[in-house]
Amino acid sequence: MVTLNEVREALDKFNQRKIEWEKRSGVIDDSFVEWAYELTEWTGHQEFEPAAWDAILCVDDFLIAYQEWATEAERPEGHVSPQGSATMWAKWDAIFSWGLKTPKYAARIEPVPSLLAQGLTYEMVAKMYGWRDANGNWDGAKVAEEVARPGTHTKDWKNPLQVAHDERTAKRWTEREDTLIELEAKAAAREEAPPVEPGPAPERIEELLMLDGITVEQIQRMKKCSVEEIREAAVRIGKTIDAETAIMLAGRGEIDEAQRRMDRHLTNRVGGMDTLPDLPLTDRVWALDDQGYSVGEILKGLLTTVGDLTYRQVVSILAEKPQVNHGQEKDDTAQGAGEEDRQAESETEAEDSRKGRRRKRGGKSPSTEVAAENA
Repeated sequence: MVTLNEVREALDKFNQRKIEWEKRSGVIDDSFVEWAYELTEWTGHQEFEPAAWDAILCVDDFLIAYQEWATEAERPEGHVSPQGSATMWAKWDAIFSWGLKTPKYAARIEPVPSLLAQGLTYEMVAKMYGWRDANGNWDGAKVAEEVARPGTHTKDWKNPLQVAHDERTAKRWTEREDTLIELEAKAAAREEAPPVEPGPAPERIEELLMLDGITVEQIQRMKKCSVEEIREAAVRIGKTIDAETAIMLAGRGEIDEAQRRMDRHLTNRVGGMDTLPDLPLTDRVWALDDQGYSVGEILKGLLTTVGDLTYRQVVSILAEKPQVNHGQEKDDTAQGAGEEDRQAESETEAEDSRKGRRRKRGGKSPSTEVAAENA
């Protein structure tokens, strides 16, 4: 049976391979598909101790999110980031921040007398320990019993939040078989199938050129563009590239100047940016994109309030942005304009009709009557 420590070591190795893949390209390719297949096989053909169940279920969640991304990428009308989805990578991060964390909740809390000495009521202490009476109310009587006879209720106490979590985990584990069958089938099919070819990356070539260590070959794959297009973009931001594949700058001075130019550009652009702090992160990124800001500008603007935001997260969020049907908008606008024109015509005809009736009666228009009175 695989222990939690063995699971931690194995996942660290898988994570190291993921980091190496990110350095090579960061684009979902054959090597990533193979990596995901091996991860699926490893988690699906082992017996794990209960302490490791949380981590393995987090891996399942990541693989499910990856398969959802791959399914969307295979659709002709699918619009996805070539680097995977934000949901997918959030699930991967959760393996290490949550899945491998044990215990999830505090195993012990302060003794009852200590809490009471701090001014807490019996009911407040009962709430901290999770003690309820038959009616579901916080049981202050148990606190009194604990004060009178220490250890009565705390000797074998377990955090109720941890108990509830363990029960949910055990339930998910018993239902895991169906998840495994589906994941293994999809992973095997994709391992044998031609690699998914997502569309071009949404960021501009100039922004990719500013990434540390990126190569011309990687940019070509991400943007599906020619070397000449990359060279032209490099010239625009003061970079030069060598005849091979690695990006180089002519010297330290030019590196600093190019960086300063880019920093000045971004600072000027984001100086007056309304970062919409009251909105959820996804809505903020989409709204700033609608205002014409680039990925780099959005990242720089939001880093003041979202300190752990990364370039890849912004790209992934934008890749999931719904596409607006501008043609429909134009049709709706034209239809609205047509309704306004028809309404104006009706009002004009009605006014002409009133004037005609007044002329037949020898009457005067309101404006003529006013003029006559003033005279």
